[in-house]
Amino acid sequence: MAQETDDIAQATITHVLAVLAQELPEEIREGTQWGARAPGSPRRLPFISVAAEALNGPTTGLGRTIGLKRARVDDTLIDLGDITGIGGACQFTLTLWALAHFQVARLREAVLGIPWAYRERAWEEPTGTLNRTMLLRPRLRSAPAAAPAPLVLAPQITVRANNLNLRAGPSTGFERLGQANNGDQFELLGRNEDGSWIQGCCFEGQIVWMAARFVETSVPLAVIPLAEEIPTTSATGGALEDEGELPPGVNTAVLATAAVPTLTAWCQDLTFTAHLEHTREPLVSAGERIEEIRIIRHLRRADGTLDTERTRRLADREEVVDEFPD
Repeated sequence: MAQETDDIAQATITHVLAVLAQELPEEIREGTQWGARAPGSPRRLPFISVAAEALNGPTTGLGRTIGLKRARVDDTLIDLGDITGIGGACQFTLTLWALAHFQVARLREAVLGIPWAYRERAWEEPTGTLNRTMLLRPRLRSAPAAAPAPLVLAPQITVRANNLNLRAGPSTGFERLGQANNGDQFELLGRNEDGSWIQGCCFEGQIVWMAARFVETSVPLAVIPLAEEIPTTSATGGALEDEGELPPGVNTAVLATAAVPTLTAWCQDLTFTAHLEHTREPLVSAGERIEEIRIIRHLRRADGTLDTERTRRLADREEVVDEFPD
């Protein structure tokens, strides 16, 4: 039960983020960032943070059904495969962050203009399985007025090298996602076990790792928590000296400031309630959906069993599903 409740909350967050990416007006989308965490840096404002929780646990209905996807053709039910899923009442809150009141007002107008009901998201994972999420009966339940609020800034990473490699994990054996230069800053997320690599956000929307000896942090290394997820690789790493180029006179020791700064920003919560459905149903190979099943003919054997010859029609062709045995 607890796992299903967590799954509903996470599926809600993922769905809401996808709707924001698709439905926000272009002029708002270009200047706004959004995510499942608070903004953490004034450079990321304006920002829409998303949180969600399941209400009263999972419920019965389409999303909780475990059954078969079927098509009725010539009064015959054809089984296409199993459908599974979860569903339940949920609540999600969009917190609008901005440096000025008029920016919050623009975000509010844009968010409330989104047609949240029946905005379906579909993706294939794993191969051959179609996932769908949809919000049903969304309703705005709470929208207190925007007000100034302290924004506690996340600890920061300041790069102290040129051409510093930004990697997918805490080792030179991981893929290089890009490079940073002296003075570039990232939100500090965590470290690896021995503190030799620091995790930061974000480079082109991706969480990155960088060698700790080439950066400064705004909090002492000793109090930086372990990263929530630390990737592992069997690849052999190269020398750290190859990771970046130190400018003249830069000390490579990890430095620290006394406290995390705060900033006054404007924010507003918009809280919605809805019902989320997340279903998974089988697909034909290569992600194609079955459009129609056609019964070609039946052959009843002497023992009473019924052989069926049928085809399935896809977007560009028709395939034989079952045919009479030789």
